[in-house]
Amino acid sequence: DIHGGGRDLLFPHHECEAAQSVCANGPGTFAKHWIHNGFINVDDEKMSKSLNNFFTLRDVFEKYDPKVVRFMFLQTQYRNPINFSDKLLDQAKAGLERIHEFVRKLDFGKVDDSKDEPYEDIYLKEIDDCREKFDSSMDDDFNTSSALDFSMLKGVVMEAEARGVRTRAFLDKVKAFVADIDQVLGVIIPDETDLDSDIEALIAEREEARKNKDFATSDRIRDELKDRGIDLDDTPDGTIWKKV
Repeated sequence: DIHGGGRDLLFPHHECEAAQSVCANGPGTFAKHWIHNGFINVDDEKMSKSLNNFFTLRDVFEKYDPKVVRFMFLQTQYRNPINFSDKLLDQAKAGLERIHEFVRKLDFGKVDDSKDEPYEDIYLKEIDDCREKFDSSMDDDFNTSSALDFSMLKGVVMEAEARGVRTRAFLDKVKAFVADIDQVLGVIIPDETDLDSDIEALIAEREEARKNKDFATSDRIRDELKDRGIDLDDTPDGTIWKKV
């Protein structure tokens, strides 16, 4: 169905492949869709061994998480060139962390189904609008840069929270949409495995200390967890943890 490669292969390589296939097997037998990606540049020059500016993903993964690298590529529509640099990767890392922070907070959101919520249907519809925008972006020649724009979804969630909309139906719909995006792009949901039981116990102990206004114990446990690679964020809905 799909055949692709660098845009420099469009002619004569791919045109020759198509011609040979038609001659051997008849028209319409080779590929239905052709995808030609832009070049990866380094300092505005095409990456190549001859220019001695060539490196592998294995080299990059020694410094950056693979999801950060994938996110960097997804931020550019595949037909466009990328000027590869550590600065671009650092920007991608920061941008992906903002998305992950948003996703983590969804898991810690408090549910309130205690009352009829007049605005619920409005925000449920707006989540549908977000999904439609995502689908439209992907249908637009795999425009992943547009598909990754989370500002609309974040705006809906923030406005809903400001109006007190915390129903199970709303939060579940947001989470389902986020999970569906991750199924397509593979970078949205952070890779965070379950914590060790002793770390979970420390987090619970700190929560109890905060309730009792024992801030010295709370700060001590926070510092201990940070030394063990766990960062805590105290929010109105509870404490959110992440690995650093």
